[in-house]
Amino acid sequence: MTDINTHIQYATNMIHGDTTVGISKDIFDIVKNEVKGIQEDKTLSPMGKIQKEDEARKRGAYHLANMLNANQNMVNAELHAAETKANKALAQLPPTPPDTELRQFNEKYAELKANLQVHANARAAGQLLEFMRGVNDPYLADLLTQDYAELGGALIKYTKNPIGVNTIYGTLRSARDTAEQVQARTALQEIAQLRQTRAYNSLLELGADKALGPIGRSAMNDPAGFMQANEGSA
Repeated sequence: MTDINTHIQYATNMIHGDTTVGISKDIFDIVKNEVKGIQEDKTLSPMGKIQKEDEARKRGAYHLANMLNANQNMVNAELHAAETKANKALAQLPPTPPDTELRQFNEKYAELKANLQVHANARAAGQLLEFMRGVNDPYLADLLTQDYAELGGALIKYTKNPIGVNTIYGTLRSARDTAEQVQARTALQEIAQLRQTRAYNSLLELGADKALGPIGRSAMNDPAGFMQANEGSA
């Protein structure tokens, strides 16, 4: 899990950290200086100045998009690595308990299931449910949940407590995960959230608005698409 969390942390830092802010500031400063020089150029007409300023902002927007696209690709790579490792952890079978413990479990479980089938009453159902309630080993919990289709209906019928029966099975389904798998599921939720987040610090938006105007937002909203549409602007 350490590796998974490391990948997630790298991605988080690239999204919310200061790296994109620092690089963007350099881009914005260059554009501002170019625009200032254009405005002070007495050889240019008003329309010429507007055209040159637009070109300077477009170049800046292209460099911004290029940086953000590279950052997004690095974020995606880290999230993909984390997701792959998390799914691998979830695919692992839980370790088998020691032979003595497993044998005792199977014997008691078989006995209680037989009692339920023979006596078919609330007492037998309650004894089986109490046995299930005490199981928290992932391997054994998985064995119990596999029999829900076979036993669930009878347990509900004889206890007349569908909520209680389903609650116990829900607890068992959760118990099937090892500690590593629980963390892996949490990691996948974080990964999904990060994939919905734009790969840059939100402070960039204010700087882009001031230095680049509307074209800056276009570059930020779709860096890859902006680069493709404006090849040759650098």
